[in-house]
Amino acid sequence: MENNLSSNEDKNKESSILNSPVINLVALLDQTNDIIYRAQELEIKIHRITLSQVKVMTILLKGDVKKGVSLADLSKLMLREPNSITTLIQRMAKAELIKKRRDKKENKIFVTITVKGRNLMINKVTGESLRVIVSALNEREMQNLRICLNKLREKGRQVLGLDLKPPILR
Repeated sequence: MENNLSSNEDKNKESSILNSPVINLVALLDQTNDIIYRAQELEIKIHRITLSQVKVMTILLKGDVKKGVSLADLSKLMLREPNSITTLIQRMAKAELIKKRRDKKENKIFVTITVKGRNLMINKVTGESLRVIVSALNEREMQNLRICLNKLREKGRQVLGLDLKPPILR
């Protein structure tokens, strides 16, 4: 009798998890992310670069072109551990896509995009796969999706404490 009760409770829990709108929404977001990621990978594969490298170069193109972006800031922007960023940057520097520079005043290493990296991003990484996928949405839908995703990202950063400031700076 007790096993039956336990089995029924487990089935009820399982059913509530499988029918959870939150779980289903997160699964849909995850599947969509995987599809977009695969499409981008296929597009850039012929240029022998990775999506992580594209992300770094995109950040560098948006950042201070002369000063560059510090390794610490890159790590924060990409939500990656500093040691994994260091390895990625070393590979990119070896491929002459970026250049590292130590700033002795700030005691930081800054990264800038090279002409080779800039040309690759401007002439070869077209983002066509993204345009094709996102073309399923009209302008209003894209704006609504952007608003919703920004809300989720900000709440996630808050929950993870990614934007915490010391009390003295508040």
